[in-house]
Amino acid sequence: MSDENTVYVGDKELINYINAVLTQFRDYDEVLVKARGRKNIGTAVDVAEISKHNHGAEIADIKTNTLSHEDRKVSEIEIKLLKE
Repeated sequence: MSDENTVYVGDKELINYINAVLTQFRDYDEVLVKARGRKNIGTAVDVAEISKHNHGAEIADIKTNTLSHEDRKVSEIEIKLLKE
C-alpha cells in the first residue's frame, strides 16, 4: 500500500479526515488511516467507525505499535478500510 491512499490523522477537525477517506475511495478500493499519540488514535478510530457506519466502508485490519520517541513511548495505529 502506498502513501497515496493513506490518511494521516493529526490535529484537524474530524470531518476533514472523513472527507479525505471518502476522497481516497474514489480512486482506491483500500484506504489506510494512520495516527500516533493518544488523542490522534481516538480520532482515527472515530474516522474508521463513521466511515463504516455512515459510508459503507469495511474495517479489514487494525495494527497497533509502540515507538520509542525522545525517551518516551508513543503508540500508533493503522486501520485498513475497504470500500464495499
